[in-house]
Amino acid sequence: MKFKYHFLEKKLWRIEEDYLYEVSEENRVIELNSIALGVIFKLGEGQWLLLNFNDKSLTEICYTKPLKNGEIARYEKKITLDQFQVEINFEFTEQDRINSS
Repeated sequence: MKFKYHFLEKKLWRIEEDYLYEVSEENRVIELNSIALGVIFKLGEGQWLLLNFNDKSLTEICYTKPLKNGEIARYEKKITLDQFQVEINFEFTEQDRINSS
């Protein structure tokens, strides 16, 4: 599962083979509090992607999706960002999977 995110525009694209498709604004929620900025995207039935920005250099990314057996697969990544970086590509692999519930 590959993605591209633009920080200034708060836009997300899913990367499939040789093309990108943008996740619509209707499927995006932006949450801001005194500790962090969170951006949540609904990617499909039961599929969610959360980007959590705690400061200017660390981003925590979480992706969840339902499995055929009714369990939920959860993937997590922590990414350190360059100070001037406005776009990032990232990918979730089985190594990023933390549990099923």
